[in-house]
Amino acid sequence: AAVICEKAPDFDRPDINGARVRLSALGGRVVVLEWSNPLCPFAGKHYMAGSMQALQQEAREADGVWLTVFSDPPDAVGHISDLEAEFVAEQRRSKANAILLDHDTSLARAFGARNTPHIFIVDRGGKLAYAGGMDSIASTKIEDLAQAEPFARDALRAVIAGRPVERPLTRPYGCPIKYV
Repeated sequence: AAVICEKAPDFDRPDINGARVRLSALGGRVVVLEWSNPLCPFAGKHYMAGSMQALQQEAREADGVWLTVFSDPPDAVGHISDLEAEFVAEQRRSKANAILLDHDTSLARAFGARNTPHIFIVDRGGKLAYAGGMDSIASTKIEDLAQAEPFARDALRAVIAGRPVERPLTRPYGCPIKYV
């Protein structure tokens, strides 16, 4: 799995629209990878509350790139096609730059993604700066967001500002990723 402060695993794969996404081609930009599942209530909490879209927008406004990854193999609950992923993004009002399908779970394995949502932030130099949860309270309740420590938001802001991330590794929580 990817290691904090080391080069993030490179990848080259199509997004749901057929455009190639290669991490090494995004050098000089902050890149966020968000593992998600359309049926996961933990990920759904952040979309229903608008906190995921706000973070996506914050990354984009800083010339960052937000990639949402669905890593569900064909036999797993939450497996979706390109068209279904596009529909999910519309329903969620996602502001991700691209959506990647990882049906063979090789991308999840390369990064060590365990749950949805699981957030990874790659700095402008291509090194992994953050891996962990969106926040500190493992629940599906929107009202818990007001009391939660916003780990991913704080990490993103630090990386955008070129500062070290105070907590570069936090515990992700949510629905487990099913590996091939």
